[in-house]
Amino acid sequence: MKKEPLFDLIKSLSMSEKRFFKIFSQRHTIGNENNYVKLFDYIDQTDNTSNQDLIEQPFVKNVAAEKNYLYHLILKSLNIYYYDFSYKMKVQNFITNAEILAYKGLENQALKILKKAEQMATGTELYQHLITIHQLQFEINSKLLDYGAALTSLKTLQASTQQHMHLTEFEFIATAVYQKRTEKGGIRNDEEADAIQQLASHINSNPDSNKKALFYNSLLVANLNSKRDYRKQLSPLLTIISLYESNDYLIQSSPKGYVSSIYNLANTYRHLEDYKLALHTLDKLQEMEENRIIRSSVSLSAYLFYLNNNLRLFIHIHNQQFEEAYQIVQNIEKNYSHFEPHAPKQVYYEHLVLVIRILFHFKAYNKAIRYSNIIINDSTFKVRMDIVTYIRLFNLIIHYEKNNLFSIDYFSQSTKNYLKRKNRLFKTENLIIKFLTGSDSGNKKQLTNIHKDLIKLKKDSYESSMFRLFDFEAWVNEKITRE
Repeated sequence: MKKEPLFDLIKSLSMSEKRFFKIFSQRHTIGNENNYVKLFDYIDQTDNTSNQDLIEQPFVKNVAAEKNYLYHLILKSLNIYYYDFSYKMKVQNFITNAEILAYKGLENQALKILKKAEQMATGTELYQHLITIHQLQFEINSKLLDYGAALTSLKTLQASTQQHMHLTEFEFIATAVYQKRTEKGGIRNDEEADAIQQLASHINSNPDSNKKALFYNSLLVANLNSKRDYRKQLSPLLTIISLYESNDYLIQSSPKGYVSSIYNLANTYRHLEDYKLALHTLDKLQEMEENRIIRSSVSLSAYLFYLNNNLRLFIHIHNQQFEEAYQIVQNIEKNYSHFEPHAPKQVYYEHLVLVIRILFHFKAYNKAIRYSNIIINDSTFKVRMDIVTYIRLFNLIIHYEKNNLFSIDYFSQSTKNYLKRKNRLFKTENLIIKFLTGSDSGNKKQLTNIHKDLIKLKKDSYESSMFRLFDFEAWVNEKITRE
């Protein structure tokens, strides 16, 4: 069903935001009727986004105009609701108030407010806001013919611009690394590892601010992760978390970064097979559900929900604790309808992969195929090639278990061609496809050789990542032994 901005906005509101809007909207009531509140309530209670359905309601006269007005009315109420929610919003409001005062001819009052804004922006590293503040200070001082103060404003403007550009350099390199990791998912060869290391090595100086320190240590983590040096990852990860927790403005600035850093620490413990510490760290992550910043954003809540549960499921699956994993899925299924529409596809699809693995264990093959086809048929999903590769390969195995032998040749060739086009046909993928297409040939020696090669790949530093969720080697061995 096609979504629309007004419907999405209303569905994203918390109960307290809805209550605040109702109070706010009373100021815009004409007479005894507030049709905008009626329209708000109707949309809040329905899943039907049809304009025709709205036109049929007695309180709607001009559906396009009224939807547009309601949309902006909600934004106005949220603007007041979040007036001083974060340092960034406080500074922005200082700037807006100063501009109004300057426009009214109250320049000295404007300069006093800008001084407060400058102090807050400096303490929270809001360099871009500082640029605006100093520019406005320059304009006001020039208007007052105080050219000495105007020159000072320009000097501080230049300094803030340099600070902003330096931070942007850190952000640019770190984001390029994130993009590369997100595109590929797991690193599968030296070329991919070298690409990460080359990008991460561009910043080789110690940072001079907390925000730069976050990006600097994130790049250290990315570099060490590409080398699979998980033990050394712990130090920069703990530094990142310490920076966030000792500077609340950093959490306000990047709550998703804070959530990700805790998840990455738990995932590192998982790589080190310290599952007790991994689960303990995930408990800390789960506690963040009550954080006011997380609760204010359904997308952040969805992100946290899937990260937390995905890693818990992975640990249980890796340890062959399928009953425990299935219990988690049953416990959280009631939250799917709320979180799934707001979650990034990469964490949602990762969750589907884990659920498919659990379903496979319990031989629920038809449901597993339906879920796998959601990912396979999504042509818009162009990141996390590790997820796409894995699910296509695993889909073949499910068809094999269902004894869909007539489909295996076609699906196998289709998968092989797809992986070739995406440069993801690595040794493990090639061997599994070779096994599936040759399993009915009766060539026992060929199948045994495939198994021997899989044993070697299972120990390979890059190829071993394919065996963490499903042991392809053990599965092939079982099929050969059973024949």
